[in-house]
Amino acid sequence: SHLQLQGKPAELADYKKRLDGVVAELQTIESEYVKLIDTDQERALYRAVQDESKHYFQAHELMMAAIDADDFALATTISGEQSRPARRKLFDALDALTQFNARGLDAMVAESEADYRRTQAQLAAGIAALVLLAGAMGWLLSRAISLPLLRATQAAPDIAPGRIDQRIGP
Repeated sequence: SHLQLQGKPAELADYKKRLDGVVAELQTIESEYVKLIDTDQERALYRAVQDESKHYFQAHELMMAAIDADDFALATTISGEQSRPARRKLFDALDALTQFNARGLDAMVAESEADYRRTQAQLAAGIAALVLLAGAMGWLLSRAISLPLLRATQAAPDIAPGRIDQRIGP
């Protein structure tokens, strides 16, 4: 796109300014990303991205120097022979790193889902155990209350006429 800026110094200066901003932002993002790398394989893939990025930006600098010298024929040659192939290699390296990270994220999601399912099963088992325990305790409590009442009810006909020697308990 900057090759189309021949004879447009203000637009070319704006392009350079925006590109400098993008490069600064990429450096900030990269410095944060590096802190997250935790495997040798990811580190190797990231080094490939760094190497390809370096080659691409070196070719870009050569191209911009040719544009600054108003040599658009050289800039076009550098674009076709160095910058474009370097950009493709950079994107291939970025794609490999992205796919590696995507596989890692997929594995983490699968592990989280398995943990979630296991937690659900444990909760269901715990709730079922509590329901059974509450049922057993309720049955025992109702027996503790109802058996003495049943015995008292059975003894009541004998106690009513005045036979107070009737035993209620076991």
